[in-house]
Amino acid sequence: AHHYHHPTATTTTTTILPSPPRRRHPHQRNYLNAYTCALGAEWLQDSHLFALLLRHGHGVDQVASLYVAGFVVAYLWGVLADCVPGGAATLFGGGRSACIACFACYGCAALTVFHDDYPTLLLGRAFYGTGTALLHTVFDAWMVAEHMSQAFPDDWLMQTYQEVGRYTTVVSIGSGVLAELSAASLGLTGPFLTSLTLCTTGSVLISRTWPKGNESCRGAMSGLTSGIAEMLTSSADGVRNMAGLVQNHRGAAFLVVVQACFETVMYIALFMWTPTLSASAQELFGIGTPPPYGLIFSLLMACLMLGSLVFQILTSSLTDGQGNPVPPSPHFLLRMNKAICACAAVACMITATMGMVNHWTGLGALLCFEFSVGMYYPAIGSLRGKFVPRESRGLVMHASKTLLAVLVLIMLLNFASMASIVFMFCAMLLGVCWFCLYSAGGELSAESATPLV
Repeated sequence: AHHYHHPTATTTTTTILPSPPRRRHPHQRNYLNAYTCALGAEWLQDSHLFALLLRHGHGVDQVASLYVAGFVVAYLWGVLADCVPGGAATLFGGGRSACIACFACYGCAALTVFHDDYPTLLLGRAFYGTGTALLHTVFDAWMVAEHMSQAFPDDWLMQTYQEVGRYTTVVSIGSGVLAELSAASLGLTGPFLTSLTLCTTGSVLISRTWPKGNESCRGAMSGLTSGIAEMLTSSADGVRNMAGLVQNHRGAAFLVVVQACFETVMYIALFMWTPTLSASAQELFGIGTPPPYGLIFSLLMACLMLGSLVFQILTSSLTDGQGNPVPPSPHFLLRMNKAICACAAVACMITATMGMVNHWTGLGALLCFEFSVGMYYPAIGSLRGKFVPRESRGLVMHASKTLLAVLVLIMLLNFASMASIVFMFCAMLLGVCWFCLYSAGGELSAESATPLV
């Protein structure tokens, strides 16, 4: 997400409502309808993109550069939005207009894949990166702002987030199935046509069902200028603050490396699963017959959601000596995160050695990796709450995203065509994660007398 958003990030923050179930308010229903369209529009463009770009005649290295372009644009938009007062919505005249702009960006990205020239495709990835940044910032911001302005009860907000978690699970899996059906009937461009349909539907839903409010583009240019200036200033301040964090809270600094390395591997796997399984599918499906990318995408998303569910079950079953439920301890979370990194590293090594030779082995390894990712998001989030001082959490997230961007650029721009080497390097990065978690455990023992939150 998400810059890079992962579906589990939404589902792992839900809680049990204290009040009995009730019918959704029109505000919630209108938001969920539009947000569902946006999620579907994004994921429908993911499963078949790599194969389509290869069909256009572009090599793996060129395809990698296109993926990197979308990633960098999303990252820059995310950084800029954090520096602009009012967030990304300010740059588009308001939250409602920004959500419509999100659909417009995804729609333009879908249209560009019908051209095979590299500059047009590059522009499309820039649109896609912008849409991704907007999807995972402005929708949530609009929903919360509207909830507050209408003075709805607090438990309605929790119920909305709970509904978002359920919708995300269904849409992530259903998008792969729908993409496969679209590709089977309309070719590799079919999922993008379906995505374009959802973009149109979502825009119409927002236009007709969301209140307009007092939105204006007058402050967009000044907001952009002040945001860029703040971004440049905060970069220098961030380096100084990070140095202080390393000196005073080394455990938090270790988490920066863990998050950056693990999420780098996650993004690399998102890029590499298509060429890896395509190479091993030649003997199984025949020369020139692609594997069912959409169904594989659905399986990957299902394993990711399953990992999140397993983590919730494990942590909810913890009790004290009297049988009362207790939250997971820092040491428990450290062990859990180390086990997750070890499992993901083994999956990467299996993929590197056998993934391009045996289709089912490669698919199984990737499914195990996605299961690990599903457990990683809630596990690292819980651990961050134990290790990182509240006032430093934004700094830790920014630092990890910056390191993540650097690692992704190095990996994809230099080694994208060498799948086995890439996955072995991913296993090494996960080994670095394990070592940092082990070192963070030592820091925890030294600082256990000083609460961070």
